Amino acid sequence: MTGPAHVTMTRVAVVLLMQLMAIQGTAACVAVTNASELVTWDTAVGGCNPPVCGPCRLADIAGADGALPISLAQRMTLYDTDGVRKLMAGKRVTLLGDSSMAETAHDLVLLISGIGGSQELRMSYMQQAKHVWDPTRVCIPFPSPPDGTKLRFQPMDSSDGGGCATGTEVRFHGSHRNMTVTVPALDFCLRFRFTGHHELDKNNGGISTFFEPAFQAELHGLLHNPCGDGRPGVLVINSGLHDFGHWEHVRPRDDYESHMNRLGELLGRVRQNGTTVLWKGNLGPYATHSEAWRNVIPQEVMAAHKIPYIDTVGVFERLLSYYQLDCFTHDAKHFGMVAVTKSDGNKSILASSMVTQKIIADIAAALLLSGKEPFTL
Repeated sequence: MTGPAHVTMTRVAVVLLMQLMAIQGTAACVAVTNASELVTWDTAVGGCNPPVCGPCRLADIAGADGALPISLAQRMTLYDTDGVRKLMAGKRVTLLGDSSMAETAHDLVLLISGIGGSQELRMSYMQQAKHVWDPTRVCIPFPSPPDGTKLRFQPMDSSDGGGCATGTEVRFHGSHRNMTVTVPALDFCLRFRFTGHHELDKNNGGISTFFEPAFQAELHGLLHNPCGDGRPGVLVINSGLHDFGHWEHVRPRDDYESHMNRLGELLGRVRQNGTTVLWKGNLGPYATHSEAWRNVIPQEVMAAHKIPYIDTVGVFERLLSYYQLDCFTHDAKHFGMVAVTKSDGNKSILASSMVTQKIIADIAAALLLSGKEPFTL
């Protein structure tokens, strides 16, 4: 594969790898910028100052701490809690992918529940959610509880609503890798299922998971009836971390391309049945550089089936103009909840949050293009 996409990804990878090698052991996360280059939330006018990011309350975005580099805010459509709740009202969303997709699911919980801007509340949520391996639920009241509150993770059959009726409920189906998020007041439901392997406690199944016989019945339900009410919705899907770059496991290019072509055909049929489908690009140096095909192949396959491709690498390219890579990751593969909990809170969740913002914006664009979404910012 050659061409502009390959050149761009190679350049991004070089930046990522050079920064990773240069900053090993660096703990501090300091933006390479100054006050004149930042956009902040101005309470006096109820908007951004300077006004480059629309009606988005930056403090709601986990890790932003109420400010972002101006050029980053200018180039992205940003959603605060109110904005994402308006967009997601009445929606059914399914996320299928590796642990980077799990980080997206948890980012959405932080944002739609309203606790993303609170360091205490989001750490309470992430630290407990990361270690769930039993049927468990947590209810997050809305408006969000005060700082200092420790969210209560309880057995699935607990009768204590704890705010579920008016807030956000997260149900973990025996694992943090399999969860349902509902917001009853919004008629919103999100399903996330880890697909790095068809067995939740295993890894390195990668893209072949989607063709594993033992997974077909579950996959059919996730694709066509994720929330049990028969309503098609939005599917965001990914496969990469467990195909290459994880524990030295590497899937050969021809094998990955063959599976991707089969998956593209399946997703094309899902799209024709009324679901809005998007492919989330792979993150990290392992998906770029000399191995740029690991994003180029999905782009080409998805384009053939008229499925939008979410350019997550582009978000990182912009972020790394202002921050060191070590701000966000302990392994150059995870950039959200996994990285934060693995480092005892010593990593910023901003990179994952901004990738999730890109995913939300691309979902909105895909819905508008299909004529299914009347809401605009």
